[in-house]
Amino acid sequence: MSNNKAQYKQFCEGAKELPLFLQAWWLDLVCANGSWEVALAFDQGGQITGVLPYYLTKSYGLSIIQIPKLTPYIGVWLCYPDNPQKRTSKYAFEKKVMTELLGQLPKVSFSAHHHPIAVDNGLPFYWQGYERNNWYTYRFASGTPLEEIKMGMKASVRNKIDKAEQNLLLTESFSATAFYELNKLTFDRQEMKMPYGLEFFQKLDKVLSEKGQRKILIVRDQEGIAHAGIYLVWDQKTLYNLALGGDTTLRKSGAIQLLLWKGIQLAMKKGLTFDFEGSMIENIEGVFRDFGGERVPYLRTTRYGSRWWKILSLIIRGK
Repeated sequence: MSNNKAQYKQFCEGAKELPLFLQAWWLDLVCANGSWEVALAFDQGGQITGVLPYYLTKSYGLSIIQIPKLTPYIGVWLCYPDNPQKRTSKYAFEKKVMTELLGQLPKVSFSAHHHPIAVDNGLPFYWQGYERNNWYTYRFASGTPLEEIKMGMKASVRNKIDKAEQNLLLTESFSATAFYELNKLTFDRQEMKMPYGLEFFQKLDKVLSEKGQRKILIVRDQEGIAHAGIYLVWDQKTLYNLALGGDTTLRKSGAIQLLLWKGIQLAMKKGLTFDFEGSMIENIEGVFRDFGGERVPYLRTTRYGSRWWKILSLIIRGK
């Protein structure tokens, strides 16, 4: 284990507000097929001022920094000074720390980071030759009254939820395999490859279950046929819709809408923000948008370090 990783694991133990997906134990699980490392910045007293964990792997024989499976956010996290700062001081701090972090990254053919929502300053990346794009999710802030949320939904969503509550049965499941098979149906119907394997998911689920940071909900009809399932995870501040799927031939039943509504209710009960873990796929984005949450941008930064990888990526996309 590198010295940086050892220090980072110690840092994670005391960083209560660090997002779930930046935790060292999470990275140990989702980066099993490659390796993860972390860049660290320190102040003059030796205290950590910023971190940048990254997933270092290989593709087509080339070294790349990529987003791990089932990990919506992985990027910079800053530890601002406790004392109030002027904007000039805050921005100078961000530039200094982020520049120091970026300087520690290895030279690779391609690099991608999806930064936590709290990170909105992409300038240091731009100055280092990165492309910057806003990706989007939808959120309901903790403490939002459920009545307000439901009234803000599109009428058709409310109707589907009411219909599903009358005709379907909501159950909590403790089987990662049962959820996985439901999630896989979504990809099978579109003739798409499942982005993660069952063994990988079972290992991740086992740890999340032991830590008490996940809930699996499945909706069935009166005949016991499963319509859809949702996999919810959370940290100290946010509850995430990590994965959602089901039998697309039964999508008119309202099972998906019911599951998302139950996820929102659970988040509000726990005093957490609900994150739809938004999709950039137009059809999926529409489902999330109709719930009436706040559209929130998060920063994606990418850089090509090799013209060969850029050409290769264009070929792959064209297939």
